[in-house]
Amino acid sequence: DGDISITVTGNANAEASFYAPVVSLSGAELAVNFVEARLLGSQDAYIENANVRADDISVISRFNDSDTGIGANAIIAGGGQGNGTSFSASVYSINSNTAIADAASNVVARVVNANLTAAKKVSVKTEGKAVSKSDYSGREISAGLAAFGVFVSKAYTNGSFQAYIDNGNQNITAGSLEVLTDYTAVADAKTTTPGKGVSVTLASGTVNLAEAKVNEEQD
Repeated sequence: DGDISITVTGNANAEASFYAPVVSLSGAELAVNFVEARLLGSQDAYIENANVRADDISVISRFNDSDTGIGANAIIAGGGQGNGTSFSASVYSINSNTAIADAASNVVARVVNANLTAAKKVSVKTEGKAVSKSDYSGREISAGLAAFGVFVSKAYTNGSFQAYIDNGNQNITAGSLEVLTDYTAVADAKTTTPGKGVSVTLASGTVNLAEAKVNEEQD
């Protein structure tokens, strides 16, 4: 009878980046930078309402199954093309940077209401990676009187990988049966201020927040 394989392979990514210029003011300076990369996607490999006979029958859904598998990537860098941020003001300086990456994918492999007859094996599998990364990299904030820097980096991985059989009154006859979900979920959030960091004459404040969350469903 030969083999029957139904395979869906998907690769998708969302990337956003911002490179801040060098700014120097004699009075006051305010910079608010916001970068968001969001990946929303779904893919479905299935056999439904069919009669199938073969030696091997496989239903496979693969998503971002590469070495990195990065789905959403948000980056804020300073100084134009990542050479570092340098802000200077004689009175007051405020710098606020937020980078958010969100990878949300729905990957499904399924058999629904199908009569399957396999001399060897029936396989229903989902495979892949759900990865989100957010990063901030700036160099310097300086002021003669006061400076305040806020660097927020958030990465979220939300989604689901499902492999299932919902066959009702239909039959599956096979030498072996495999239903498998194999995935890696990663949320990576970083915030850094390399180089000189924050430098002021009288007062300074710095708030750095890096938040990473993984919320994956597996069936």
